[in-house]
Amino acid sequence: MGNNNGNKRRKGSFVLGLEEIRKYFHIPISEAAKEMNVGLTVLKRRCRQLNIMRWPHRKHKSLNSLIQNVKEMGLTNEVKGLEEHKRLLEEMPNMDLTHTVKRLRQACFKANYKKNRRLRSNNIASLHH
Repeated sequence: MGNNNGNKRRKGSFVLGLEEIRKYFHIPISEAAKEMNVGLTVLKRRCRQLNIMRWPHRKHKSLNSLIQNVKEMGLTNEVKGLEEHKRLLEEMPNMDLTHTVKRLRQACFKANYKKNRRLRSNNIASLHH
């Protein structure tokens, strides 16, 4: 049959290529399947064939959040490294976050927790006065 957005057709279905699937890594897998007009099981099976063992949406979301937090802290060198890590993750979706990225993420979680706790205690103190 003919072409469908650059994907090969075979027996009434088309073969999803890595390049096509990669476009959807930033959204949850169920949404990606809907966007690609394929069933969730079909997408998961194709991902396994392409050695994508876990859908990378959560890693992308975590990195985007971390990049935003680091930008707010004004750490420009770290932002560049995180942007590069994000680019590599798109190329190699099975790649683990590095130890450095995990430590930076933990430090941001801790800083945000302390900031929110301080705000809560200030709000409670102002209610009592």
